[in-house]
Amino acid sequence: MIKAVFYTIIISLFSITYAGQWSDTRRGIKNFRDGDYDEAMKNFQRAKDAASDNPLAMYNLGTALYKNGKIGEAAKEFSNALTQDTMITDTILTKNLLYNIGNCAYLADSFRQAARFYKSAVILDPEDEDAKYNLELALRHLQNQQNQQNQNQNQQKNQQQQQQNQQNQQQNQQKQQQQQQNQQKQQQQNQQQQAQKQKKKQGELSKEEAERLMEAMERQERNF
Repeated sequence: MIKAVFYTIIISLFSITYAGQWSDTRRGIKNFRDGDYDEAMKNFQRAKDAASDNPLAMYNLGTALYKNGKIGEAAKEFSNALTQDTMITDTILTKNLLYNIGNCAYLADSFRQAARFYKSAVILDPEDEDAKYNLELALRHLQNQQNQQNQNQNQQKNQQQQQQNQQNQQQNQQKQQQQQQNQQKQQQQNQQQQAQKQKKKQGELSKEEAERLMEAMERQERNF
């Protein structure tokens, strides 16, 4: 099971100039601490609306979305926040964003992507044991997934080979049956030919019989 760690109170790292944003964020933090993630999401959304380019507001909203089970929307908020901090001016926030994006990817069974984000988080903070743990877990699942794919491919190849063997066997059987039919047909033709020859032979006169018949016919003619 992955370790999901969220930090919503990083307000001191940013200069909040809009009073309404601070009020909404403060209420959202209280809601989040109380476990009322739905209200926290609403307050963080209002805080984000007041400062749409503030990566912290996106981050806080992402945590509430995550807790509400809206993993895809949470990943989008974390990713948007990450693009706002392209210079990585806040290493802690960037690390947490990478870590939480990794969690979202992990829950979506995108273990390769999760491992990539966890690894980036570990690079920023080599002491982050949670990120190390989740990285190892994602890599293990990725290996298992690869092993399963290889096993499925081998099974598919075996099935295809079995099907090919069955087809070859059926073709051989058909050839044998055809050969047997041809042999039987040839035997019948040979028997018919032999019978015809025998019949013709029985209808013919021998040389001696033919001579005696001619002599008899000649005697009859002389008598007449």
